[in-house]
Amino acid sequence: MKMTVILLSILVAAPLASFAVEPDVATAPTTPALPPVADDEVAMRTILALNYCQVSISSIMTFNDKIILDNEYENIINNIDMEHITKDAEIKLLFNDLMDVLTAYKCREGDKEWALKDYEKRVDDAIYSSLPSVQSVFASANPYVILAAAVQQVGSGYFNYKRNLSQYQRERDKALWELSKDAMKELNVLHKSMFNAAWDMAEKYKFPERYRLTTEQIGKYIEITKIEDLDKRLEQLEYRKDEFGAYPPFWYYYGRTAHDLFDRYRTSDNDKAKYYRQLALDGYAEFEKTFRRILRQDPFYSSVCMNRIMLLDPVADKQRIRDDLAIICRESKHDNPMIEFAALQYMAIGEYGEAKRLFRVLLAMDYQTAMNQRFLGDAFIESTDIKAVHSYSDEMLKSDKTRMEDILYLVGRAKDTTIMNRLKEQIVEVRPDWSEDILGKAGEV
Repeated sequence: MKMTVILLSILVAAPLASFAVEPDVATAPTTPALPPVADDEVAMRTILALNYCQVSISSIMTFNDKIILDNEYENIINNIDMEHITKDAEIKLLFNDLMDVLTAYKCREGDKEWALKDYEKRVDDAIYSSLPSVQSVFASANPYVILAAAVQQVGSGYFNYKRNLSQYQRERDKALWELSKDAMKELNVLHKSMFNAAWDMAEKYKFPERYRLTTEQIGKYIEITKIEDLDKRLEQLEYRKDEFGAYPPFWYYYGRTAHDLFDRYRTSDNDKAKYYRQLALDGYAEFEKTFRRILRQDPFYSSVCMNRIMLLDPVADKQRIRDDLAIICRESKHDNPMIEFAALQYMAIGEYGEAKRLFRVLLAMDYQTAMNQRFLGDAFIESTDIKAVHSYSDEMLKSDKTRMEDILYLVGRAKDTTIMNRLKEQIVEVRPDWSEDILGKAGEV
């Protein structure tokens, strides 16, 4: 009986269970301590926080969807860094009331697990479809840019559900996810209270009108973000930019819409592609100009950095990319696909130590283990430390959950006979079992 081992292509559909790994010596980028801020800056941040919450409440009421409520609660409202806004007792109470109301109407534990799995599957499928074979991928000058681009097209978890909401509602019973009338009534009362609080704050500190969003502006903003026609959406964003100039998320959508138009024309119309690329970069730059630390981890900021990286040159703009990757790691600690994107981009710019650290984080989280085990092997190989490659191969061989094709993938990429020799030592003689458990009757065919 012969045992045949088939070397599969770079990515395989079946998931691989994780194996124990030692933490990498590289450390995560640290966030510098923020200096004290003046009273008017605190007031400005408070108005911005109130704007964020009002937009979140309006989004929940407009989409009328419990998972939208969960996303807004987790990513925006319960993510507000209260130390950077006013100590005013009434406003603090207002935020607490909002969190209490949303907590009461959040999804039950496990109800939205399918949405998270769908998001991660979209990332998984995007990467798989971008890699038809080992040969075609590694023939590319920088295959990791291709891989990262696949993740970027899906986007971060916060934006994925809204983008695909209409599809989700077609696939599931929409009525099961709608909010009750009581929930809508309570949210409407809180929305008005926050509007009044923002008005009072702006009046007290004599801030320009553009820093405070009105109910009409918020409603129009949400409707604009839902427009599927990119040209029309950009026209509306351009028309409204004076109204929303001090609201950072506006500039994310402005930049992302221009970015999508750049992607449309990048291979067909060089002049248009160049125009929209610059427009996207301008939008992302305006986001940073208006950015203030409101959220503990900001999904808008990390997405701005992810999108901007895809418009930069890995060689000429390496430092800018490095800075943006540090921001992504800081702002998206709990978004595995965003960490995946950062790890792949670190590979693209030759920062293999950071790439290894992030791939190990993903493996420890049991996220896309088969894929990330191979990417981690690539990081060792690209760092040209043959001893480290041998150590990693030993690590794989010691795990009873490592598949043969994953070891052979490493052998093929490393082109190293030492790993093959160590693999031979692990192969035991295979004997056919002719027991009744398998054939029913010994010797019967």
